[in-house]
This record gives sequence, C-alpha cells and structure tokens, in this order.
Amino acid sequence: MRTEDKVTLRNQASERLDLFFKEITGEAEMAKQIRRMNYVLSMATIGEKDEHLPGEYWVKDGLFWLNELAEVLDPSISID
Repeated sequence: MRTEDKVTLRNQASERLDLFFKEITGEAEMAKQIRRMNYVLSMATIGEKDEHLPGEYWVKDGLFWLNELAEVLDPSISID
C-alpha cells in the first residue's frame, strides 16, 4: 500500500474515532469499559473468582463497546 493511501486511511479512521467519542460514547466511558474487560479477562485467565464482580453484565457490555470501537477503527472484516 502506498504511503499516501495509508495516510488517507489513518485520517479517515481518526475522523471516525473523533465522531465516535463525540456522539456515541466518551473517552472516559470507553476507558472504563476497556479496564473492566481487562479485569474480567485477567481474573478468568488466572482462575480467580471475585464474588463482587458483576461478570456477565460487564462482559456483555464490554464486548459490545470493544466491538463498536473496532468497527470505528476498521469497519471492514478481514480474516487473517
């Protein structure tokens, strides 16, 4: 891919990301969702149980927002 094409794609992604944070969710809310998912995945990976963790809600909500962010960054699906 040419350098000019990469710059254009990066600019388009930046514009979509700005719109996402202005109109759909804020940066702080997205950061919260990412931290929640990180916590849930970390606990699942090391096998820790946290009885105070609202796991199912956090997982469903976090997966939704991570997918929304992924679609903003790159709306085309490619299988690698």
